[in-house]
Amino acid sequence: MTAGRAGSCSDARCPQAGPPTDGQAEEDPVRELLVALTPFVTGSSLLEISQSLYKALYRVHTAHLRGLDPGEFIARLASGNPDRIKIPGTRDGQRLRAALHGIRRDLRPGTSVRDAGQAASRSR
Repeated sequence: MTAGRAGSCSDARCPQAGPPTDGQAEEDPVRELLVALTPFVTGSSLLEISQSLYKALYRVHTAHLRGLDPGEFIARLASGNPDRIKIPGTRDGQRLRAALHGIRRDLRPGTSVRDAGQAASRSR
C-alpha cells in the first residue's frame, strides 16, 4: 500500500481508523456524518452522488482517517442545503441526507469552524 493513501492506515498505526460505531453516532451529528458518508467514499454508491459532494465527503473522511481537523470541510458541507444535493433515495442516501441536516443544525451561525473541528476530534 501507498503511505499517502487514506485507506492505507491500519488499526495498529492509526487508532482512530474507521468510522465510529452506530451507537456512538446517534448522539453526535459529526459522528453520524462520519458513519453515513462511508458508503459514498469507499463503495459503489459514489456513482450515485454529485462529484462536488463526493469531493467534500472524501475530504472529511480523509482528514478524519489521518487525524487532521476536518472542521473546515464539515463547515463547507453544512453551508449547503441537503435537500438540493443529488443524493440517492436509498437507505444510505437517506441517512447521509439526515446527517447533513444534523450538521447544518449543529453548526448554527454562532458556531465556528474550529468548533466543528473540535467536535470531529471528539468523535474519534
